[in-house]
Amino acid sequence: MDALLLHNHTAGDEDHTEAKLVRLLKRHGHKVTYSPVQEGLGNGKLLDRADMVIAAGGDGTIRRTVIRMAGRKAPVGILPLGTANNIARSLGISTDVAAVVAGWKTGKPRAVDLGVAKGPWGRTAFIEGIGFGLISRTMAILDSLDEHTVHTFPSAADKLHRDVSVLVALTHEMPPIKARLKFGQEKVKDEFLLLEILNISRAGPGIVLANDAKPTDGKLNVVSVPSEERQTFIEQLERHVAHDQGKNSLHEQAIKKLRLEIAPCELRIDDKIAMTPADFAKLPDHRARIDVKVEPGAVNVYC
Repeated sequence: MDALLLHNHTAGDEDHTEAKLVRLLKRHGHKVTYSPVQEGLGNGKLLDRADMVIAAGGDGTIRRTVIRMAGRKAPVGILPLGTANNIARSLGISTDVAAVVAGWKTGKPRAVDLGVAKGPWGRTAFIEGIGFGLISRTMAILDSLDEHTVHTFPSAADKLHRDVSVLVALTHEMPPIKARLKFGQEKVKDEFLLLEILNISRAGPGIVLANDAKPTDGKLNVVSVPSEERQTFIEQLERHVAHDQGKNSLHEQAIKKLRLEIAPCELRIDDKIAMTPADFAKLPDHRARIDVKVEPGAVNVYC
C-alpha cells in the first residue's frame, strides 16, 4: 500500500522520529512517502496518489489532515503523538503507535462525520467541536502563556495537569455568557459557563464532556453548563484530576443542525479561537449568529 506519512516532527518523543516511523510502517508492508504536515496537505496531487494518508502528530495535525481528506478516496490513519489526543481517544484509537499500525492490516476504515460552522468569520469545518465559555477561555489563556514562556514540561501528563488546573481556576470565577439556541422546534435562552457543540466526546485538556457523542452516528451533541450548575462542574473537574473516570452529568442533546446567537466571548472551533470579544464590537448589535450542522460520513478513517 502506498502510504503518505504527514508528520509533525515537534510532537511525540524520541520513539516518534521520522526515521523510526518510516521503519515501522515499512515493516508492516507500506511503501512510504514522507512529508511534513504543512507541505503535504498543500499538495493535492500527492494526497490523491496515496492509497492511505497517515497523520502523525497531535490533535491539530490530525484535525487538519482529516478535514483536508474529506471527499477524497484515500482513508486516513491516525498516529496520536500529542498531549491530549482528544480525537484519537474519542475514536477509540490507542496511543501505542506500533499497535495502531499493526491493526490496520485487519481493520477497515469507517465513515466519520464532520461538523460545519458558518458565522461572521466565514465557514469552517470541524472534527472536534465548536463552543464558548470555559474551554474557549482556557484555550485563549494557555495560548498566550505558551507564546510568552520558554518553559518546557517534563511530560505530556504534566502539561495536561497545568491545563486542567487553569480550567478549574476559571470555573470558580468566570462570569456566565448570554446565549440563545434553536434546534428543531426547541428554543433555549440562558446564561452559560460552557456550551459546546461536539462531534467527539472529549474537548480541551482531555475532558470527557459528551458521554454519548459518536462521530459515526450522523449527529452532533450539545453539552452545556448553565450558570447555576457551577459547583456541579467544579466537582466533575475535581474527579477528572483524581482520575475518576465516572460519567459526567452535563446536559446533553443530539442534534443535526443548530442556530446559535451569543454575546461577546471567545469562540473556539477545534483547537483554534475563531472569535474574540473584540470581534463582536464590529457586529451591528454586538451579537454573533452562527449556524452549525453535521456532514455525515464525510471522511474515511481507520478507527
